[in-house]
Amino acid sequence: MNHDDGKVEQAFKVMLVCMEERDIQYLQTVTQIVNRTRLRTNIIHPLLKADVLEMTIPDKPTSSKQKYKLTTKGVDLLKTK
Repeated sequence: MNHDDGKVEQAFKVMLVCMEERDIQYLQTVTQIVNRTRLRTNIIHPLLKADVLEMTIPDKPTSSKQKYKLTTKGVDLLKTK
């Protein structure tokens, strides 16, 4: 498995668990990515940009209470898998 395959697998895991609102600590556990910056840069930001994931507090992206959830587009993508 190459590096990009690992990112895709981790992004898929994030999508699955974000059917419910999840915080960054939970996503770190699921993906086993210890470094929050790496998780945000490599997994969360691309999913946000693709409109697959959304923040529960979009006005405060670095809030300690920030959570992430799947968008309608994200749910539709999972249904096709």
